[in-house]
Parts: sequence; C-alpha cells; structure tokens
Amino acid sequence: MDSKNYDSMGVLASAMVVVNTPMQVYILRFLLGIAEAGFSSGIILYLTYWDPVPNRAKASATFMSAVGIGRCNRWAYFRTYYDLS
Repeated sequence: MDSKNYDSMGVLASAMVVVNTPMQVYILRFLLGIAEAGFSSGIILYLTYWDPVPNRAKASATFMSAVGIGRCNRWAYFRTYYDLS
C-alpha cells in the first residue's frame, strides 16, 4: 500500500463532482471500490510490521471493530439530532 492508492482514491472521489449520468456514477463507484479494496488489507499488513506477535490479534481486532463503533456512533447521532425513535 503506497501513496498511489490514496491518490487514486482522492482523484476518483473528487471526480464524482462532475458526473452527469447514472452510468458514470456506476463506473466511478466501481473504480473507487477497486481503489479502496487495498486499504483494509494494507492496514492489516502495516499492523504486522508495527506490533509484536503477541499483540497483533488485539491490534487487528481494534482496527476491525472501528466499523461497528462508527455505526453505533452514527446511529446515536441521528437519533439525537433528528429525533428518530
């Protein structure tokens, strides 16, 4: 995982501003998905470089649990500010 991955994600996400048709949205979202596909696996790879063997499982679990925590926070935000029951 290198800067090309982040650069391509930024360019493709920014290109969403200039789309005009649904097909262009589908194509850009597909390409953005390809660019994002290497992100999670790259983070897991970097965790193996940074953490010693006994701590790798905890570091990986912490990274992967961020998705669930983010969803809970988003739910609490919308429930609080948009009065969802």
